[in-house]
Amino acid sequence: MVSEGNVTLPARTRPAGRVSDVDLRGRGLVVPLTGVAALGVAAIWLVDISTGPEYGFAVFYLLPIGLATWFAGWRKGVLMAGLGSLMGGAVE
Repeated sequence: MVSEGNVTLPARTRPAGRVSDVDLRGRGLVVPLTGVAALGVAAIWLVDISTGPEYGFAVFYLLPIGLATWFAGWRKGVLMAGLGSLMGGAVE
């Protein structure tokens, strides 16, 4: 008697890489997403400082914070949120 639909595949025991690192275009160049998110917060801060108080850039700080949280975990997201709030507070 043959059982149908009970095909099991072996699971990977070890992940291929960390989710918090990105391989840029498959070239073996791994960039930590926390550093990329920190550079994003710094770039937004530079634009925020250069435009003055007429324009509000607070919502743009959420992009690197959200990406860091999504891909690197909630602890890195909290770190980026703290960095963003310090930099955003320095502008005011």
